[in-house]
Amino acid sequence: MRSHHNGKEYCSGDQIVDIAFIPFKNQFDRDIEKSRCGKYHWNRKGGITSENKTIRNSTEYKTWREDVFKRDEYCCQYC
Repeated sequence: MRSHHNGKEYCSGDQIVDIAFIPFKNQFDRDIEKSRCGKYHWNRKGGITSENKTIRNSTEYKTWREDVFKRDEYCCQYC
């Protein structure tokens, strides 16, 4: 017997097995979708950001950096 689920076709040969399988397949599909985004994404590191990155993205740091460039007339101080 061939059954359709979310546009996909599968065949077990037994109608009772097919009917019993549908709830598990539905849950599996929901779990897979959930794992592809947000806090469940496989590559997420728990929302941690390095301290250096946090500082460099702050408005205060960007303002300070621009002020230093202006003060030094955009010239390297080591050369």
